[in-house]
Amino acid sequence: MRRQLARFTREARGTGSRAGNLAGGLRFQYLPTSVPRDPWNFDSPEYANIVLSFARSYPRARAAGMPRPAGLPLLRAWTRRVISGSWTHAGDLNWDTGLGFERWWQRKKTGLAQGALIGIAAAPELQPSPRWGAWAKWLLDRGLAQYVALTDREGRIPDAVAYGLDVVPLGRGHAYLAASRQAANAMRALAAGLGAQRAHRPPPLYAFDPDTGRLAVTTPTYSTAIVPANQGAFPYGGLDLARLLDADQDVAGTLGGTGSAGFGLRVGHLRTQYGSRLYAPATQPLQLVRAPHRVRAPFTALRAYAGPFRDLRVRGSAPAGTVEYRFTRRTIRARWTAFGPGGVVTFPSWGRSARIERVSPGVYAIHSERAGYTVRLRGVRSTRIVHPRPQNANPDPGPTLEVALTGRRLDATLLPR
Repeated sequence: MRRQLARFTREARGTGSRAGNLAGGLRFQYLPTSVPRDPWNFDSPEYANIVLSFARSYPRARAAGMPRPAGLPLLRAWTRRVISGSWTHAGDLNWDTGLGFERWWQRKKTGLAQGALIGIAAAPELQPSPRWGAWAKWLLDRGLAQYVALTDREGRIPDAVAYGLDVVPLGRGHAYLAASRQAANAMRALAAGLGAQRAHRPPPLYAFDPDTGRLAVTTPTYSTAIVPANQGAFPYGGLDLARLLDADQDVAGTLGGTGSAGFGLRVGHLRTQYGSRLYAPATQPLQLVRAPHRVRAPFTALRAYAGPFRDLRVRGSAPAGTVEYRFTRRTIRARWTAFGPGGVVTFPSWGRSARIERVSPGVYAIHSERAGYTVRLRGVRSTRIVHPRPQNANPDPGPTLEVALTGRRLDATLLPR
């Protein structure tokens, strides 16, 4: 293990056209010998956690005489990035992967990724601080409990791929594999001595990758992500919420929709939720305006912009207009400023039984199939309900609230529930 760890940290930084193991913000690069803009190098949280699963063997290696790794500070920072950027408070992955539909929301990969939580919980030397071990244990417990609850709710082993995604269909054998990995991880956790270890629910967490602009957010109330530059790895992306899930990982708004199936501003044919956009070196497509860790150039530096937060703010600009978001524990506040007249902003729902209710002037309740959110609006000229068609990354959309702007600005407060 000593040689492997030394090689991983030594080759973390790329050189020339070689991507390296880690990029700006310490996102994981699946193909380290390829170029940074390779679609598979967008990020791969499932494989980042699989690699971090070396932590399961780390205490035994140290007990057997392995010296403390020279790259331990980098490994601790990477641990902070992986837990903050890869996991939600539902104990599932906060998932945007460069491998796209070949891996996205495959439950068998979640079982593999849980190995990192087991390892970090049991390896104090790899933890940025002791609280990260307690958080990792809590996320593991939460994920195992959520899988059991889903199995009970459906009355069978859950499907191999979540949310009805079928671009890359998997048979029932893969579903059984996912279930067996969940059961095996429960036993591995016991064998690692985690049965008696205390667990603590994490506070709100974020992770920001300054080069691609990806922002992952998870709180005890909701989880979401913004993906400005997806490197062409998947069909969704832009300056708005790529998805909105509740505390139990049920879809509250959208899973990966664009156009009227997603959040965002439209001015003519221009959108802030635009779909595919490539990685542009030395640019910052989304700016972190307020956060515990200030972003510093160069954006490719091996720094982790990740961890707990109370008040997180970002800003981005596209040809359609500017977008600003403020994230807190329970709310998401947004402001869209259009660069031209005739702007509309969309607020999606999810599921066949979804509906939209007007509660009072400027206040709407978005009722998705198993979750939802309330949105309070300011700057509304008129509203209407539209019905988007299914998309590959958003196969079961509900109706969308489309809001026409009075002027060129709309303010909204989203309260997920």
